[in-house]
Amino acid sequence: GGDKSREAAVWPEVERAERLARGAALKWASGVFCRPEHLERLSQYRKRESQRTVSVHARLKSMVQSYLEGVGWGLEQLREARTELKEVSHTLKAAGLESDGN
Repeated sequence: GGDKSREAAVWPEVERAERLARGAALKWASGVFCRPEHLERLSQYRKRESQRTVSVHARLKSMVQSYLEGVGWGLEQLREARTELKEVSHTLKAAGLESDGN
């Protein structure tokens, strides 16, 4: 319960998208299954939607994985830059001390 309301506060567009998706799904289903004989096709629709869901999840997983790899690469670049800055700073301090001694 608490996590859901916290998520809604942080991601209000997600909650709105879910409401819209549910509404669209209900509208679609009520049109497709408006007659009892149409219910015979329910298992076909269920299988198709299950396959679509698996496909969407796979694409999302791939996208998130790519994003995280990019973030990891960016963090590595930042670490390397920090190391270089420390080295340059140390070299400049050492050069400053040497010139003060002259």
